Amino acid sequence: MTKVVTAVAILQLRDAGKFALDDRVSSLLDEWHDGAARPATVFDLLTHSAGLSYGFKNGDVAKQYRERGLELPHRITPHGDRDNSRFPTSSSLKEFCATLSRLPRALEPGREFSYSASFDVLGRIVEATSGTDLESYFREHIFEPLGMRDTSFVLSNDKQDRLAAFTPARRRA
Repeated sequence: MTKVVTAVAILQLRDAGKFALDDRVSSLLDEWHDGAARPATVFDLLTHSAGLSYGFKNGDVAKQYRERGLELPHRITPHGDRDNSRFPTSSSLKEFCATLSRLPRALEPGREFSYSASFDVLGRIVEATSGTDLESYFREHIFEPLGMRDTSFVLSNDKQDRLAAFTPARRRA
């Protein structure tokens, strides 16, 4: 559910006057390179129409995402003490966005919907415009005011036993 929470954070910061939805991503992130004829906006990111990808498809753009470890699943930070070696890890959202922005766009921004890494970039916008890391922003401005004491990105090791187990669906006769 991080996309919903990230959207709430973005709209809170917009309401606080930190930026407008039609602002260019490059005006908010120093590391962002506008690699398209029409620069992507915050609105484009919110609507998955910024021309980005997740590397799902075939073709040169998807191949470049895969070569740089930007396809799903990717990790911005390691998760707990589990083996993360099979997932590429970026050291930060800033590094992830810098790498992502230098790849060709799958589509021109604003042209059409394409499920993508847009919300990772929005998370970086939250960090850049709030002056704090994403998890701290979520905790201080969303989770704590709502009384959500056990909500976070990463389930701590001492709470692993509270995680619901996956049960595959049975075929109907």
